[in-house]
Amino acid sequence: DDLEKSYDFVQEISNDFGIRHTLMAPPILSDAIHCKHNKVIDENFTNALITAASSHPRGIHFVNSLIGAAQMPLIVLQPIEIMPPGAIFFKCGHFEYKKAENALQRLKPPLVRFEEWEERVRSDLNLTISLLQSKPCLAKDFQLVFDHRQGGIIHI
Repeated sequence: DDLEKSYDFVQEISNDFGIRHTLMAPPILSDAIHCKHNKVIDENFTNALITAASSHPRGIHFVNSLIGAAQMPLIVLQPIEIMPPGAIFFKCGHFEYKKAENALQRLKPPLVRFEEWEERVRSDLNLTISLLQSKPCLAKDFQLVFDHRQGGIIHI
């Protein structure tokens, strides 16, 4: 299934290139009823997701086409790692770049020795460059988080 393939692809490039990513498990295709009975998922969060999905017909159409359903908006839930406090989000696009650039102006000192921090940042940057050179399709919607306190790049 397509949802599982995307997770497998991320696992593959993580193993091949040694990158850190945020995905903790394969995506879960769910509906409102399943979400409300799942004690792990907060009901307010579920209701907000359903409202958001309902207001974006193209998104609902895509998910429904995956399973051949049309009756109820389905939601793709992707379990992810929570980002470290103060992490800086980078994404393709001028607006996002400017937000990241502004955040870089307010950096706090690293929580680890500077040499360790620098080594981790350089290593992660080289791995990211190698990944993008090998898989140029990933540059179309490239997103990452910079953990400036520990040093390092986390791929989204």
